[in-house]
Amino acid sequence: MKIPAVKMPRRYKKVDSLPNDPPHSAAYAYRTPGAECFALAYPVPETQAMPFDDPRQVIHGIHDALGENQGLIEVENGVTAAGRPFIYSIVKTLQKQGGVQYYLRMNIRHPHCVLQVQAFFDEMGTTGVRDSMVYLLLSRQGIVRTTQKGLEGWSEDPYDPNYTRGVCMNRAERKEYDSQFPNHPLSEMRAFAAELISLN
Repeated sequence: MKIPAVKMPRRYKKVDSLPNDPPHSAAYAYRTPGAECFALAYPVPETQAMPFDDPRQVIHGIHDALGENQGLIEVENGVTAAGRPFIYSIVKTLQKQGGVQYYLRMNIRHPHCVLQVQAFFDEMGTTGVRDSMVYLLLSRQGIVRTTQKGLEGWSEDPYDPNYTRGVCMNRAERKEYDSQFPNHPLSEMRAFAAELISLN
């Protein structure tokens, strides 16, 4: 299998791979004041990749696999700047010790294999600031409110309003708030994914 080269954002520094990492993998790390970021890039056969032209299948598969402490954030597909098909998903996991971890899986098709990027971005420092600030803003606007049924208008799966298992995406995790919280792990993960698409 020919190993495709991967171009990473310059702020991500290459680090040593671990013994159990996949063959031919390259590891990268970066830290913001609010996030610890780790990414692993390695080749896989196309049979192990997500379906590039069927994001709905990816969404359904993730819905079937989510745990009670997880939620789907987004699934996107398209073509990179170099003309290569890509697809990626972002899933969040509430950590037992507090805070949230966001997980990115991205596939980029190359002529002889698929480049897979797996990334784990953990919330660091004071956690929950983005959620608290956006919640306060939206509650003042009457968009989010507490009723006898609980908190309304705050959380919903981005692709299926009837899907309620786990911890669904909340309004603070929408892309529109990334610019206000650039050091948050989700903001950094979306920026990372966009840069991979533009560089590869």
